[in-house]
Amino acid sequence: MAETDGVSLSPLQLPNIVRDVLDFCDGRSLCNSLQVNHLWHQTASSLLKRRCRFSSLLVTGESMNECAEKARRFVVSVRSIPAAVIAFAYGVRRRKTYEKGMAAIYRALPRGTKMIGALVDGIIGMTETGVAEEILEAEEDEVCLSVLVVPKVPGLTVQTFNCGENFSRSVCPTMSSSDYIEMFEGFNFNSVKLIITLETMRLDRYLGMTSVPNNFLEFMLSSCGHGSQIVGGVPEPYSIFIDGTLHREAVVAGMALGGDAFSYGALVSNGDKYEIDEQLQHLRLQVELSQLMNMACFLCICVGRGECLHGEKSVESRLIQKRFSGVPICGFFGQGEVGVMGTHDFTPSQPTQNPEESIESPSAKKPRRKSKRNLAQGFTSSYGFMLIHPPKSKSVSM
Repeated sequence: MAETDGVSLSPLQLPNIVRDVLDFCDGRSLCNSLQVNHLWHQTASSLLKRRCRFSSLLVTGESMNECAEKARRFVVSVRSIPAAVIAFAYGVRRRKTYEKGMAAIYRALPRGTKMIGALVDGIIGMTETGVAEEILEAEEDEVCLSVLVVPKVPGLTVQTFNCGENFSRSVCPTMSSSDYIEMFEGFNFNSVKLIITLETMRLDRYLGMTSVPNNFLEFMLSSCGHGSQIVGGVPEPYSIFIDGTLHREAVVAGMALGGDAFSYGALVSNGDKYEIDEQLQHLRLQVELSQLMNMACFLCICVGRGECLHGEKSVESRLIQKRFSGVPICGFFGQGEVGVMGTHDFTPSQPTQNPEESIESPSAKKPRRKSKRNLAQGFTSSYGFMLIHPPKSKSVSM
């Protein structure tokens, strides 16, 4: 026992010892520590705020099982509580092996954690040394897996969606907004700010690559409000994995992030590395240095770009590292990209909709925008920057 002014104290009542002990705890244990006493509450709150960070890792191996085990250990070791996981696999030949590997990662997550993923034609991620790497041509029998963990923070909302075979009817231009709404029963449109979309080439069957998703994506953007944006790309068909299940029939699926604690910046560009660097610099000037530790970037690059365009590997991902030092990156090379061309400034950390509005009635909002822009295109790069605002510490009465 230690003594302070003649009062005996337990070691677990000394601030330095409490911090050292709690620093070894995972996120779930820290949340439980908030209820012990004032000292533990303040210390745990400080540690939770510091751990409100995205985590990303690119692993390689000889099989999907090996990569999935490495990714599972990584997800479990993350100090924050995961709200969502985004995972892309490259080099897996058998869908069954891919499904088992992704399911193993999902089972390691806390209950209620959202997850999306897909097989892709090339992969982007962060190595163990913290260097961004783009792999478009892997070695023979090499499997790659890129994982991004989104931390759970008060005020952050994460939702997943999946449109299957019935999407073939709904992309028809004659369908009304109510037909789309039926596909999203219970979906909270009001909280959404950034939509990460995965589409399959099966869209070609209906209206063609450049026009099929426009009606649907415009519906998503208009329903989520003018403060929302969409990014994404086209992975391999029959490979979209959502919340523990491989949805072979999925045509359009994805993850929607938002809430008061979430901000985003977006960029869709068909320029060279010099133009992209200028656009990234424009976005970087809108972010404070202290906010970089709470950011991550989703990136989808056309398979026709990369080394073929820039003359060297990993150019675009390392441009992100140059401008946004330390920010985790996760993404893939796609057969098409999704997003509104141009640079989209970072949004403020506030609701995009009036909270008094119904969360399930997009039809009650302003009329849909009648833009004729293409939201799906080729030979572009689609960037989605995610920024989380950590909660402020509050005192607790014991």
